This record gives sequence, structure tokens and C-alpha cells, in this order.
Amino acid sequence: MMYEEHASEVATQDPSTRRLSADSERSSQRSSTHTGKPSGARLRIARRVRVGIALAALIVGASGALGLSAARADAPLSGPAPLIFRRAHGGATFTLTPNTPTGGFDAADLETARQAFAWRDDEFTSQHPVSTHLLDLVYQTMRHFDATQVELVSGFRDGRSTSRHSHGRAIDFTIPGVAMNALAEHVRTLGFVGVGIYPRSGFVHLDVRNESYFWVDHSGSGRRGRVRQILAGVSVRADEAARARGQAPDATVATAELAEKAAYASGDPSARFGRTRAARVIARRQRVIAERQRIQRRERRQMRATASANDG
Repeated sequence: MMYEEHASEVATQDPSTRRLSADSERSSQRSSTHTGKPSGARLRIARRVRVGIALAALIVGASGALGLSAARADAPLSGPAPLIFRRAHGGATFTLTPNTPTGGFDAADLETARQAFAWRDDEFTSQHPVSTHLLDLVYQTMRHFDATQVELVSGFRDGRSTSRHSHGRAIDFTIPGVAMNALAEHVRTLGFVGVGIYPRSGFVHLDVRNESYFWVDHSGSGRRGRVRQILAGVSVRADEAARARGQAPDATVATAELAEKAAYASGDPSARFGRTRAARVIARRQRVIAERQRIQRRERRQMRATASANDG
């Protein structure tokens, strides 16, 4: 009966414990062959050895479980990955933390985006609020390609009113490790966006608008643009698919674009040329007016001098 209980106990032990227990049993059996039967002292010793081995195995298992629990407790809570912008020129990085896996940024993150998109760091006028919808689309695109950062080629530019760069609703960018055509192909599916490919410069343009429009521009950096529309049918189908998903154009974009067109039609220099260039245009106009007034005063003086000479 005692040996049957021992066999059942050994069957429930792990392999290493069973080996040690078997070695102990064989040792007891060898000792018993010399005396004809196992003595009470030897049986007690063998039983104590087996109990000690079982306790050791129990302690080791409990320690491993406690260590695993502690490691899990110390592990950081997972959350949405950050949106990291790295400027292609200069290498400065800016980190935004989304509120959801699809985007959503608070006021502090929007201020960081404003600084990241600035075209100069030396003056506040080179900055402009960035469209939250644009940031969401860029973040979703980065996550789609399992990337860790976005290479920001150009954000805000103080130029023509018709350029969405001048209103914080456009970005020129790349994603490290992602081919330009693959990047463009994906963002074309977002709906209500403008997507341009610039093969010579090596980046993709993305903006938010009321109706999708796709183009390619083979001009190089600093040269006059040569925009050519492409994939007109694809742009229409992309917007239809977006509506089917329950999406709609950003209402703030529609309102802003109507206001910009009205300002442009009114002849407002700020609308036609942007804030910085408009200031230069206004200053140049003022200088022209001042010069004309100076010439008119000089001509009047000359006329008076001529009249006085004739009277004399």
C-alpha cells in the first residue's frame, strides 16, 4: 500500500522532481537488497527526501508566478501611438499624443502642430493653426503603414489665398520606408482630399477640401508648377465611398473656402498674396503714392518759379 501511494505521488510531480525521487527510491532499494527488507529508518529518510523535493518544487513554482505577476504589474499601460513629425529640413521633431486610435488632439497638441508646421521659427506670423481633420488623416495614414514618424517637408506657407498651405489645411510629407506611389495611393482613398505627387521633389501633397482632386507635378523645387490632373474618376468614387462610410466634408473647410473666395474677389491684398506678402504690397503702394505726391509738389514749385520769372 505504501508503494502504491508513492507511485501516485511520483506521477503528479514534474520530470526533474520525478528523476530525483526515482534516484532516491533506487538508493533505498539497493540498501534493502543487502538487508533483505527496507529498515524503518531508511524508509523515513526516503520519505523525508521526497517531501523535501516536493516542497522545493512548490516554492520554485510560487516564486515564478509571483515574479510574472510583478512584471505584469510593472508593465506600462498601452495607448495610442504618438504622432511624431520630423522636419525634413533641420531634423527637429515634434510629438503629438492622440486621444483615440484614429486621432483627436487637445489644445496643447494643436499648439505643437502649429510650431511643427511653421515655415520659420523667428516670428509668430510664420505660424498658423493646423486643421484637426488634416492631423487625423496624417495620423491614420502613419498607423496604416505601421510607421513611427512622419517626415514633414512643408506645412504652413504664407502665400496665395488659394493655396491651402496658407490656411493650415495642407501638408507635403513622406513616410520613411514607404514608396511615394504607395503613400499617394492610400491617401487617395480617404475622401474629400487633395492629393498631389511630386516625383522630382520626392514627396506627396495632402490637403482637406470639399471635393477630392488628384494631380501630378513634374516641376522641380523652386520652379513654376506644372500641375496635371490625374485619376478624375477615382477621385469621384473615393468621395462616394467616403459618404457610404458616413463621412462628409469638414464643415470648417467649406466655410473657410467660401470666405477666402469672397475675399479674393474683393481684391483684398491679404487674400491674393497672403499676410506677409500683402504687407509688402501695401508698403510698396504707399511708397508709390508718396513718390507721386513728391513729384507733384516739385512740379508745382517749378511752375510757380516759371510764372514768377515771366512776371519779372
